[in-house]
Amino acid sequence: MREKRKAFLALECALRDTAYARFDPDNFAGSCKDLLDGCRHAGLIPGDEPWRIIYETAQEQVKSYAQERTLIEIKTPGTQ
Repeated sequence: MREKRKAFLALECALRDTAYARFDPDNFAGSCKDLLDGCRHAGLIPGDEPWRIIYETAQEQVKSYAQERTLIEIKTPGTQ
């Protein structure tokens, strides 16, 4: 049974990766699926359907492996 879509503003979910070696764009976007699913399973986001979230990915190259990190930023509607 399909879930009824409620009228509300979508969450903004941004995944930002800093890495020594950059991925090509399609591999990077595919690798973010597990992170987004993890946020859903942890209850951080209600679901990952396209009408529930505004999803953004970005990469930045850094000069050393010690500087690598992944930032997951979730903004709820009406927050800065």
